This record gives sequence, structure tokens and C-alpha cells, in this order.
Amino acid sequence: MYFESTMCGRSVALFFVALGSASIAVACGEASDPAIAMDEPGPVFAQSVAGLDDVPTAFELELPETITPFSGRINGDVVTRSRSYTSNDVVVGVKAGERSNDPCYLRLLYRDVATGSEPTRTYDKCVNAERSVITRELPEGYLMTGIRICLNRSRTKLKGIQLIGGPAPCIVDNNGTYWSNSFGTPVLAQCTPAALEVDRYFERTNCKGGSFGGPDDDWETERNCQPGSVVTGFRLNEVDGGGARHMINGISLICHQIFPD
Repeated sequence: MYFESTMCGRSVALFFVALGSASIAVACGEASDPAIAMDEPGPVFAQSVAGLDDVPTAFELELPETITPFSGRINGDVVTRSRSYTSNDVVVGVKAGERSNDPCYLRLLYRDVATGSEPTRTYDKCVNAERSVITRELPEGYLMTGIRICLNRSRTKLKGIQLIGGPAPCIVDNNGTYWSNSFGTPVLAQCTPAALEVDRYFERTNCKGGSFGGPDDDWETERNCQPGSVVTGFRLNEVDGGGARHMINGISLICHQIFPD
């Protein structure tokens, strides 16, 4: 079972809770950049814990597969990085890298919502080692449902990514409940629209506008999976970069429906 906690100097998650026992597994992650990462909304507390057993703890993905329009450009070749069709992998974060100012590296960070494993899928067209890698991940227990990107002024290069998502139980049932620990003690919280719009983002200095103010009117169009669906892959608009490199200037989402297992 996922719920949030504040440990190791940041918000993390307690992954599995064995009710009636003392068995609790804890995971601590990499600290986020306080100048860029957004705060999570405070929870609306549930009236009681009577619905405790109704909060799903494991999930599975089902067809149909849907594809969003691109955030950014659509003027190149489409390259896909997606989950294995036999897995229940959902995107929860990215690692984005550049070489000589070309956005030629992108690693998708996954979580298998049935087993908890954390595989990756990588796009690497940098020819040599990537440079200036930035990592952004949604909070533990949150799954990606939408994206928005920033391009440079000439709209030829990826320079920022906004990941949008929410707690897994709320994606399944937006009237349900989920575990929150915004005030230091795990409580059952009511799903709200704000809980489904938590984001993590980065923007480089040559992101259009260059204000470091986060996603704004200079960013490309936000794209989202259908309600009840999560991101299982990216379709990347690929164009020629410098030398033999290729680079990204558009992203479309591959989505699947999610259900309690």
C-alpha cells in the first residue's frame, strides 16, 4: 500500500503496510530542487477510516491503448519508447540530457503498479555520453497522466518538461480516497481535482521566455490521457541535431486504462 511520509529530509512513501503487524517498508529518494519542484496540495481529510479496505493497493493495465496529440512539434520522425505489453509499467519520472545544446537523451522512469519493480526505457541519440542530465519524478505513489513541454525560442529543441499526475487510487476513482501524509501522520484523504494535478518540472536557461517561472504561456500545449488512464510510453518527435546526433522537439503520450488488481 502506498502513502506519503516525510522522512530523509523530503516527502517519500511508505510502500507496503501490513495491517495488524509491525512490518513497514520505507524508501527514501533523491532530494528535489526546491527552486523548481512544486508543493503538493494539502489533503481533504476523509470523515473516517471506515473505507480503509476500499483503498486499492495494486493495479493492472488494460486496453484500449490511446495516444494523445503532441505537446510541441510534429515535423520529424516519430520514435516510440513504451512499456512491454506483458508488464504493468507506468511512467513516474524522466531523466533528460543534452550534448552540445541538443536534447538527445531521455530516459523514462517506470513503476510496475502490480509488482513495484522500477524498469526504465531509454532514448539516446547523443552519439557519445549525454551531458547536463536533469531528473524529475512525481511523488511516491503518484502516476503520470499528462505532460507539457517547453521549447527554445525557435521551437527546434526540447528545453523543459512538466510531468502531471495523481495518486493511483484517485486516478481509478476520483471520488475515492488515498493515503496522504502532508501533516506528518498518515491519514486517509479524499480525492480532489487538485490531488490529480500534482506536477514536477524543469526548465533550462534557453527555455522560451527564460524566466524560470515554471510552465506558463510560453510553454507548449498540455496533453493528458483520458480520465482513468495513465502514461505507459512516449512518442518522440525526432529531428536532426548537430553532427550525427538526433534530438527531440515534441512529445506525445501513450496511455492505458488502469484498474485495481
